Amino acid sequence: MGSLIWTDNYSNQIIFKKSEFGHGFQGFILVYIELTQILTLFQEEWYRVFVKTNKKLKNENKN
Repeated sequence: MGSLIWTDNYSNQIIFKKSEFGHGFQGFILVYIELTQILTLFQEEWYRVFVKTNKKLKNENKN
């Protein structure tokens, strides 16, 4: 029973849970996790701060 995580920065993270069905068929069940919406907001905020900081550093280096 493994799981694999797919995500991109601006949408909800989705976890694909590997599961076995009746005849030994292995499929993937999508499980949406609300907590990741909070993590996504945090990522976006972090990126905003990172970009602002980088712009300041670049401007200081020009002078």
